[in-house]
Amino acid sequence: MYELNFVEAYDNLTSEAVLKFQKAVTRLLNCTYINRIKNDGQNWDEDYLFIEEKFELFEEYFKFGGYEVRINRDINVISIQGQFSSARKKLDKETTLYILALRLFFDEKIKEFNGSSTIVVRVAEFIDKLLEYGIKDKKPNLQALSRCLRYLSTVGILGKKSGKWEDADTLFIIYPSIKLLLPNERLDEKLKLIVGGQ
Repeated sequence: MYELNFVEAYDNLTSEAVLKFQKAVTRLLNCTYINRIKNDGQNWDEDYLFIEEKFELFEEYFKFGGYEVRINRDINVISIQGQFSSARKKLDKETTLYILALRLFFDEKIKEFNGSSTIVVRVAEFIDKLLEYGIKDKKPNLQALSRCLRYLSTVGILGKKSGKWEDADTLFIIYPSIKLLLPNERLDEKLKLIVGGQ
């Protein structure tokens, strides 16, 4: 815990640190997950590093609003969770199935690349996996798929490297935060959606 109270600790920040704090708070509230690695797959995210450095200050701040900030050091993801269910967005079945496919694809690629956490794929590869996993019986509408992928990029699950989401050749990163969105203990439950039909 901070030896100073939150207000004193905040007041002791430099003006530059105050701006970084405000930017990081806004981003966490908007996206839920911040991954240490940036969209380029090489550089570290400045907000992640700042939150990690000032973690106790962020913890204290979010506690006031009924949120919990967590750092998962195993996968280098910072996340925020509200204690009230009204703060959580309900996902439709199609988005849930896409998340399931992304999680399965992420796990497959992790094994293939011996544990590397930077998983870069093309939209076309993901479409092939939707068919292979039985999540879709025909190629999905690219507009509908791109809306889902775009949404998942805004919450910190995916990161677009190049191109448009509607383009089959677009490269994107599946971030390790997918493991927090769909943890191992919920995989079996979601796999029943495939078996149970669409």
